[in-house]
Amino acid sequence: MRLDSELWRIIEQRVGANDAQAQLETKGMSVISPHKIFVIHDRDDKEVRFSELAMMKEIWPTSKELVTSALGHNRILSVQFVIDEIEAFCKGG
Repeated sequence: MRLDSELWRIIEQRVGANDAQAQLETKGMSVISPHKIFVIHDRDDKEVRFSELAMMKEIWPTSKELVTSALGHNRILSVQFVIDEIEAFCKGG
């Protein structure tokens, strides 16, 4: 399973790694960065498979995750409790 190329570009930019995808594939999905991330994903997302969440959890086992249902891909960031969780994460929570 491969993550979207735009996501890889962002990962590479954030962690300062060149070709992060190749690094992960050759290292068996080991952690490449100590940076904490917050992954928000909806079970009913038709754009990104829910299994991508498990992949991200393998890459960053210390990541925070929020799983929602019935919001899909586009409405997920317009729901207040999701916005509150993002704000709390950004403040160090």
